[in-house]
Amino acid sequence: SCNGRGAHLYGEGDHDSRVIAATTGAIPTAGFFCNGEIGPIGNSNFLHGFTASVGIFQEKD
Repeated sequence: SCNGRGAHLYGEGDHDSRVIAATTGAIPTAGFFCNGEIGPIGNSNFLHGFTASVGIFQEKD
């Protein structure tokens, strides 16, 4: 998650982690704040701010 998110953006801490927990249920989570994320817009990559990225891993059956 971007370091611009969190209490300064939402007025309360742990907003993103609470949304993820409400969506996925009681699964282990870990995270960290960065200074933006790199991702595409069209055919070019840009530095995005105030964004969050989530990856979910699941064991194969």
